Amino acid sequence: MPVLKGRGPIVRLALAGWRKASSSSRPPGQSGVPSLLAAPLLGGVLIGTCVIVADFFIRRRSPYEVFLKKKDEEWMERLQKLKEHYAEEKQDPPPGTALFHFVRVNRNAYLLPTGLPKWKVRELEAIEGWRWETER
Repeated sequence: MPVLKGRGPIVRLALAGWRKASSSSRPPGQSGVPSLLAAPLLGGVLIGTCVIVADFFIRRRSPYEVFLKKKDEEWMERLQKLKEHYAEEKQDPPPGTALFHFVRVNRNAYLLPTGLPKWKVRELEAIEGWRWETER
């Protein structure tokens, strides 16, 4: 029988099971099937465990991604309040309020070289009454 070198423990287990199943030292009436299935079953369990562990680490989010998601959710909440304000008032929020600060921060960020993300620009421009320039 050829010996496969460097193939790892799974191949060695499979070969050991094959050797046991093919040996004539078994008492009559005992089947070699359990030992033949042990190596593939063990290999399947090991591979399945590796897949589950890899999937866990791939899907896990970094703390920075969690932080960014939270900031985007907060931004969307403020955007909703701004939409409600423009629906009622039809003008910019009064100075000194949280909504005024939100508008000012977004207008200033829009002017920066890095700008605002395109999805934020689309959301703000969808508000009736929104403008990028300020009244003086």
